[in-house]
Amino acid sequence: MFSFALLLGVNVGADSVLLKGGERLIGQIVSEETAKIIFESQTVGRIEIPRDRIERIERQSATLPASAGPTNAPPAALLNTSVFAPWLTPQSLAESNRFDWIELKSGEWLKGRIKSMQDEKLEFDSEEMDVHNFDWEDIRTVRSPRLHSVRFDSGEPLQGSLLITPNEVQVMSETATNSFPRAELVAITAHGPP
Repeated sequence: MFSFALLLGVNVGADSVLLKGGERLIGQIVSEETAKIIFESQTVGRIEIPRDRIERIERQSATLPASAGPTNAPPAALLNTSVFAPWLTPQSLAESNRFDWIELKSGEWLKGRIKSMQDEKLEFDSEEMDVHNFDWEDIRTVRSPRLHSVRFDSGEPLQGSLLITPNEVQVMSETATNSFPRAELVAITAHGPP
């Protein structure tokens, strides 16, 4: 079903802040100073960001085509972060596999560590915003190279790395990749190093 807004484009009117570590925040710059900015993120609220942590700021006020919104990453993105998060710099790309990455429905990307997911809440220790609890429905994509125990409605827990898209959960171990509908996911517990 097409919406009228998709045909005409989406009026974004939001700023994007791309951090040197690869994270992308979307919202509004509230104030700017020489050493820092105050940023109101659509999802994580108001935060202070030191200028030396900012790669670049993209100011947008025009109408963007619907194709400019968040995109699904193919399964290969677990290994190829440049496809998954194309704005990453070579430095942050080299470090990207040390972290878990989440994409929020707002289009924001955060890196950090998954602590757990249960009761439709994801507890995530973000590099920029410390520990934050997100409603599971606000999470679009999860990419984690670390080891997790994952439980589904349909059986025993599996262990492996994760790639979660809007419709699917892939649990990848050294010997197999198992795919399940996202709706069957019950819980995630991190087992890898913190």
